[in-house]
Amino acid sequence: LTGPPGTGKTTLSLSLSQRLSELTGSGQLIRLHSSSLFSKWFSESGKKVESLFTSILEISTDNNLTIVLIDEVESLVSNRENGNMIEDGVRGVNAVLTGLDRLKDADGVVVICTSNVQKGERIDPAFLSRCDGVFE
Repeated sequence: LTGPPGTGKTTLSLSLSQRLSELTGSGQLIRLHSSSLFSKWFSESGKKVESLFTSILEISTDNNLTIVLIDEVESLVSNRENGNMIEDGVRGVNAVLTGLDRLKDADGVVVICTSNVQKGERIDPAFLSRCDGVFE
């Protein structure tokens, strides 16, 4: 979901998560703030992201619905093509893309992301190609 700050993207995502859990009779929400995955240590951000996606896969094996909400995803998936990104940032984006690929094969996992930037602005095209839909 994309749009300016304060337009209800996160609230809508949380409501959708709750409704899906009610409909399926089970479910859990994993809510992530992108800033929690950053580290001041070189290459640690990518490792944190990899560890997170491994944990999500482990949690999702319970045959319950697992909803992953990533707030302000633009912080994690900045466009690598702009040339201004440091190497550790590129590793972080790559880790997110690999993690999403791993989740694609998992049953019962739904990933919802929110972003304050418009589609195509500063967000890596490889991330957008992995999205089933982008809604403004």
